[in-house]
Amino acid sequence: TATWSMWSSSAAEKKVWEDFGKYVEQQLGVKSVATLTPSSGYPTKLDLQLVSGHPLLVQSAKTAGATVIGAASREKLAAVKEFGVDHAIDYGIAGWSDRVRELTGAQVSRYATLFDTLIAAARKRGLAADDLVAEVLSTLPYPVGRVIARHGLGRFRVLQKMRLDDPGDVYRSENAAPEDWIMVGNHDTDPIWRVAERWHEAGLGPAHASHLAGRFSPPDPTRFAETVASDPTRLARARLAELFLGPAQHVSIFFSDLLGMREPYNRPGTISDENWSARIPSDFRKRYGEDVGRGRALDLPRALAMALRARRIEGQLASWLEERAGPDPAAPVLPSRA
Repeated sequence: TATWSMWSSSAAEKKVWEDFGKYVEQQLGVKSVATLTPSSGYPTKLDLQLVSGHPLLVQSAKTAGATVIGAASREKLAAVKEFGVDHAIDYGIAGWSDRVRELTGAQVSRYATLFDTLIAAARKRGLAADDLVAEVLSTLPYPVGRVIARHGLGRFRVLQKMRLDDPGDVYRSENAAPEDWIMVGNHDTDPIWRVAERWHEAGLGPAHASHLAGRFSPPDPTRFAETVASDPTRLARARLAELFLGPAQHVSIFFSDLLGMREPYNRPGTISDENWSARIPSDFRKRYGEDVGRGRALDLPRALAMALRARRIEGQLASWLEERAGPDPAAPVLPSRA
């Protein structure tokens, strides 16, 4: 009996390995048994892990285009190599599973064919690689990560999606890399102003404010957290200012978050005439100025000044930004000066 574990995430991919199993049984006279496991985190959705079997099964897999990796104890590595596997790994050593996931330069180049073409076209027109944006959200397949990394590009970090109970969550701003893009929301999320209202209604304001106090490190963290948690608009403003704390060096602000809007631009998975339709009022400049004055839209100079103060970059720029913003209509979220 030949037994293997196959990684697949769709019916079409599952059928590939079911057909391969039938081929093995017909051509080699070997009974095959396969188990299906999620594909996330593995080199490719059409790789297989040989658990036990026959040398001819290995050769058949290689003929079908698979890269065969044999994992065994140190004592059995020689026997596994005789099967003709492409790589034999001792599963008794630390980090052996990472070596299974590792891709060769040739494999990365194969995965990157389309992306490399886009980069080449951009450079031909005088653009740099980082003029392109890769919309990669929470799920970052290993091959995709290797492809964008070779061009120095990062992923999206959407702050409103972060989990407060998971320090390693990919959406937390402190977990971003310099090459990443950071934002409070995008076209598929509710505006941060409405999200902050929901947090406030659900009693989550204090938890988010406490997290923000840790990010901004104000002179009086308790007062900061109490001030931010007391009003959803202050919470939204602090979240927007968090975008500029780093370490991500690219910031994206969707127009609804900028203008203080509360209606989503698109509701994923729904069909509606309102989805993807422009709904900015013709007098948006006037309304935006009024909403900024009430603390109900993004006051960019004030947000930048908050971030500069938090990063201990005092200087003339922070003072100039504060003067440009004027008096805070809702009391300072972060004391202007210690």
